[in-house]
Amino acid sequence: MPGESILCFDKGYVDYAQYEVFTQKKIWYVTRLKDNALYEARHEFNIPDDADSDVLKDEHIVLSYGKDKAENHVSRCIAY
Repeated sequence: MPGESILCFDKGYVDYAQYEVFTQKKIWYVTRLKDNALYEARHEFNIPDDADSDVLKDEHIVLSYGKDKAENHVSRCIAY
């Protein structure tokens, strides 16, 4: 059932079109970005100074993929 599972992939598996399908179906996924991933940060979320966390950055991003990088996938990038 959507929203009840989290899929986890290594950065060796990269299929942004499939990630978009997961998102449309409300399926959560976690993966590491490849070093050469093309994305644009749209918004950086504030991490309170008193937060008990090792999160360094939390951003709303748009990944570009496909022919001529014309397709987009909206995601979240968290640096830990």
